[in-house]
Amino acid sequence: MVLAEVRRRVVTLMHNAAILVIGFQMCVIYGAAALWKAQGPVWENGTALYYILHIDWFRAWPALSDSAADHPTIIAVIAYVTVFAQIGFPFAVFSKRLKYALLVLLLGMHLSIAVLLGIPVFSAVMIIGDSVFLPDTFWLALGTLAHTVGWPVARGGSQAIADALAKELRERGGTIVTGHRVRSLAELPRARAILLDVSPAGLLALASADLPPGYVRALRAAPSGVAVCKVDFALSGPVPWAAPDCARAGTLHLVGTREEAIAAERAVAAGRHAERPYVLAVQPGVVDPTRAPQGRDTLYAYAHVPFGSELDLGEVVTAQVERFAPGFRDLVLARHVVPARALEEHNPNCVGGGFTGGGLSLWHTAMRPVPRRDPYVTPIEGVYLCSASTPPGPAVHGMCGVHAAARALRQCFGIRTDPLRFVSNPV
Repeated sequence: MVLAEVRRRVVTLMHNAAILVIGFQMCVIYGAAALWKAQGPVWENGTALYYILHIDWFRAWPALSDSAADHPTIIAVIAYVTVFAQIGFPFAVFSKRLKYALLVLLLGMHLSIAVLLGIPVFSAVMIIGDSVFLPDTFWLALGTLAHTVGWPVARGGSQAIADALAKELRERGGTIVTGHRVRSLAELPRARAILLDVSPAGLLALASADLPPGYVRALRAAPSGVAVCKVDFALSGPVPWAAPDCARAGTLHLVGTREEAIAAERAVAAGRHAERPYVLAVQPGVVDPTRAPQGRDTLYAYAHVPFGSELDLGEVVTAQVERFAPGFRDLVLARHVVPARALEEHNPNCVGGGFTGGGLSLWHTAMRPVPRRDPYVTPIEGVYLCSASTPPGPAVHGMCGVHAAARALRQCFGIRTDPLRFVSNPV
């Protein structure tokens, strides 16, 4: 427990230090660029952007470049504003209002560079660097916007997604084999490309002897992520939420105040079970009436727990829902609990009860499962990783598989077509 707290503090310190270094680096970049521009005659007389728009290398959209160049006065003003914004930004970081005003200008500048001059990678790097200056409220608002229309729920249950994928594969001549536990890559038929939808632990179990020692060590050191205890409820009626609008939401986060949320997550990070855990509840009946007989309802929830927990949190989760929906307990007809350790027994990818494919810090969201130029390509030729343990991480979006498939098509078959085009075209 003490070791976990020390680790949390060290990670927090390293995170804050990294943010400080990135922020300082951005100030140096902007300050140096502005000083260089201020000494150049084409920036001094406001013609720099006009000339840039006529260089073929930067004319990603010739018609757009010509249209912009037809307004030399506006272009000159933008050039001057760019220089002044870059000069002022290193000093404006100490002024909240001025900092955000200049930050908006600089973000707009980089978006324009990406579109108008055709330099998206440079612009993306600079925008990521600028993002360290954005306030916490911005990220909170971004998260809120992500929930504006609610999290998606599959009609007929999540099995409908698997059924649709299986149907698509069979219609294209594919074969699905079930009921056989693959314990080694040697058991698989010979193929030019193998895509593995497994966790780092699963990859090690299948091929550790064929992987370089450094890669093996990195996979073993990959963080485990959040573990959960899942609880399913059969109800005699809709959940009686104290806040009526909650009855319209497919997904709810039940935790209470900000302080309670922090305390609950810190307890789990330290290896303890929280008295009032962070509970995510889903009521699919809001959009899918087929989930229960008429007049009845269902609810499933999961609570964050320590990695590898074997504790049954059925009563704790029930109490947490009851807290926000008085009378909920009286509606429960049946309750089914799956502790974290049992989740791994059901699905080996849920190592220790974690279902996110690994840690979800900012670093481990981008560098998952290990820091590597191409995370989808394993050191074994023709073998690719396509699970939630690769970027962009967990969710029902399929992008991990899309990115891995793109690598396999290009490297093993010489095909550079976007994999989604194969799916979108009818058989």
